[in-house]
Amino acid sequence: MPRRVLKPALFVLLLAVAALLGACGNSAERLNKRGNDAYDQESYGEALVYYQRAQVESPDMAEAYYNAANTFYREGDYGSALQQLHRALSLTEDETILEGGLFNAGNSLYNSQNLMAAVDSYRQALLLDPTDMDAKYNLELALQQQQQDQQQQSGDSEDQQESQNQNESEQEQEQQPQEDQPEQPQEQQQQQQNQPQQGQSPQPGEKMTEEQAKQLLAAIGKNTETLQERLGMILQATGRPPVQDW
Repeated sequence: MPRRVLKPALFVLLLAVAALLGACGNSAERLNKRGNDAYDQESYGEALVYYQRAQVESPDMAEAYYNAANTFYREGDYGSALQQLHRALSLTEDETILEGGLFNAGNSLYNSQNLMAAVDSYRQALLLDPTDMDAKYNLELALQQQQQDQQQQSGDSEDQQESQNQNESEQEQEQQPQEDQPEQPQEQQQQQQNQPQQGQSPQPGEKMTEEQAKQLLAAIGKNTETLQERLGMILQATGRPPVQDW
């Protein structure tokens, strides 16, 4: 399933101090203003340099951290964006910054696949501003995505269990004793193949064994004529006489 994309976030740069820039001439505020100008031109690297310089000049300036977080978000660095937002939220009690920071944190968490934390961040943003329809939309989207992920994980777990049960069943079947007669050892089979069957004459090219000779004598008795006839047949068939050791 293609991943759902969040509705465009309200990453509006904080310019609350812009009206005071001309009057106070504060260095950090000027740097923050230059960062905003670069941000509007989508020169995010340049903007980030100005925001970081503003943080050095005024470490307690929440706007510089908030705006730096926006820049990191635009560059896809959600981890750094979250760090900057946490710093900004810790430095201010302004509800506009707080609500915007929680909303933007929710977007960063969503894109980092931390849906549980994203849901919590959107809820906190809505508590500060129940009229924020963007926060409501993103909250519903995060909840829907979270439910889909849980269903997919549950399905994957069931498939894995089913596959494991099938493998175990196959292994049990393989381990069951075979009902067929066991095969004879190879050596024993060879011996049986080499041993002539009782009552059979040697095949052409084979030697007459002592047992075969005894069987032959028992079969023809003391009839010398028959004996000579059978021996002649054997000599003619084999091409050479058997070893007579009997």
